[in-house]
Order: sequence, then structure tokens, then C-alpha cells
Amino acid sequence: MEQFIPVEQITRAQSTFSIRLRVQQIAEKTLGDNRPGFKVIEGDYSYFSMNRPAEGDFQNMGTESLHYLHGFESDLASQIDMYLEDESRTNSDQPLIIMDIGGLIGLSWVKLAAYYEQKIRAGKIIFVVANLEYIPNIHDSLFFSKLADEVKDFLNKYQQLVQYIHFRGGKIKLPNGSYIDPYQHVTIIHEHFAAIFWSNIPEHDIFKIALMLTNDGIYFADYLRFREELMSRYPNPHEILDEIERRLKFQKVDVIESGELQGKTSRYLIYRGPKSRPIHLDRKQERKI
Repeated sequence: MEQFIPVEQITRAQSTFSIRLRVQQIAEKTLGDNRPGFKVIEGDYSYFSMNRPAEGDFQNMGTESLHYLHGFESDLASQIDMYLEDESRTNSDQPLIIMDIGGLIGLSWVKLAAYYEQKIRAGKIIFVVANLEYIPNIHDSLFFSKLADEVKDFLNKYQQLVQYIHFRGGKIKLPNGSYIDPYQHVTIIHEHFAAIFWSNIPEHDIFKIALMLTNDGIYFADYLRFREELMSRYPNPHEILDEIERRLKFQKVDVIESGELQGKTSRYLIYRGPKSRPIHLDRKQERKI
């Protein structure tokens, strides 16, 4: 597998002070009291969806929203179920590894882990949050102090089901107690363009993502969230992802491929490996944790 990354690609995005200042300003704004921005700090993707409009019916549910999968959480569960039901994986010793890059606190990953707790304990699935900088010591973190008490309680109960690793060099713990490098072991990767937008070496990190994926892997990126900021950093933010498709033979998917919403356009940027399951999405389902 080709892993050569041209030097000019690694250094190109680091050339101006104004770009670095813009990134810092956005980070500070996101860490403020603006709730939609803080949802990203929480790693809460319940407000976003592959095709359906952002869900608003649960936003006034208070603590009840923590006990259901919503938005992209539910979308991803549909995809995960397809893998778990795949007969070729039924007797596999290799667990399904689901990674969120730049998820910080990782609330949505904790919710998904709580939903699949029995599968985790049976060694069938692993949820990983890989951060570029922040590895949470949740009781000491600045972010934790900003959370609602109900969210803190939920995290305290279920967060141990999720593994938190450093994106560069972190290893994943298997059910048998051994550790593996993520490369070619991760089946599903999701990010809010953390590796392109927040990384100080984005061209390098986006290739690391591609090399982590298995041949049946899928990469989801919610690029609409940061489209304006991405465009301020890259004339064409898709060019690196197009290079992934060229080098690693990953297929770009623009529409939902199976399920009740088959044929609908996806608002996520999706790449999948040559042996991956189809991109699947049903209409809204009630998934209670």
C-alpha cells in the first residue's frame, strides 16, 4: 500500500499566520457559551443527520434525550447493525472498531457504547474517540465543568465503555487485553473535519485516517458544519479526499445506497472501501438506551 506523502502537501497549509489566527479565533468562539458550538466540544452529533433535517423534536426533552439515539447517532447505529448482522463477521475474532476523530468528550460515542453495551462486553465491538490534542481526564477538564449535571452523571456511568486515545500514536485495547495499532483495523471512522481543520499538519493526518480503515471500512465527514471555515483554509477542501480515493481505491458515495431512504442525497461526505457494506439509512427509528 502506497504511504508516500509529498513534502509540499505536508507544509502547504501552514504558510500564513492569518490562517493560524483564524483557527484560534474559531476555537475560542466554539469554547464559549454558544450551545451549537459547544455540542461539538461535547462530541454530540445528535443534531446532525446523513439525510434527514436536523432533529428538533427532542431538543426540549431535557434528560430524556440522553436515553435515546438521535440524528447521526441513530444513522450510525443503522450502519453498525448491518456489520454486526454480517455472517462473515459472526465468528470473527476481530471486533468491529468504530472511531470518532476529534470527538473530545465523546458524548455521542458514549451514548452509542451504552446502546451496544452487551456487544462491547461480548467483544464484538469497540468504540474509540481519537483526539488530536485533548485526552480527557474528565473530572479535571475545563469541558466537564461546563456540562449539565445530567450529562455528567451519564458520562460517569457509561464513559468507561469508550476508549480514548491520542490520534497520533495511540493504541486500541482488544477484549483479550492486548493492544493494536489502529492502522488497517478500524471499520468506521467519523469526524467533523478535525484532521483537516484543527490539525496543524492536515495533509499528513488525513492520509493517516485513510490508512486506518479496513477494506470494508467507511469514512463519514460532516463537512457542511465547517464548510465556510474550510474554504478559508483550502481553495478546494475536497482535493485531499479525492487523493485518498485515487491512492487507496476508496469510493466516494453521494447517495444513500440501501434502506428506506435509498437514493436520497447524503449531506455527509462518505468514502467506503471496496468490501464495505452499502451506505444504509432508514427513516427515524426509536432507539432507546
